[in-house]
Amino acid sequence: MIRALDRKSGRVSIRPGWLTPALRFMTVASVMLILAAGGYGMSLHRQRQRIKAMRVERQQIESELQRVKQVANQTQPVVVLENGDTRVIVDVKQSQQTNPIYY
Repeated sequence: MIRALDRKSGRVSIRPGWLTPALRFMTVASVMLILAAGGYGMSLHRQRQRIKAMRVERQQIESELQRVKQVANQTQPVVVLENGDTRVIVDVKQSQQTNPIYY
């Protein structure tokens, strides 16, 4: 038993000896639980930030892909004929109007 003096009333109170270790254990356990919950919360926060950044990057890639598709659809069809070191580039739509380019 542990005897403690109550300062207000001047009485001596008796506490069981196991109470102090039990209170220490409960305090340590609660601090560990709070730290574990905080670490878990931080990991969730980081994961959500990564997912958000990946979504933004995906949207940028998709918009860039759309721009590339638009440019590809606007280009004119071209035929490249090769024979050894000679290449002839012919614009299919304007092949009757212009001469082919040799290089």
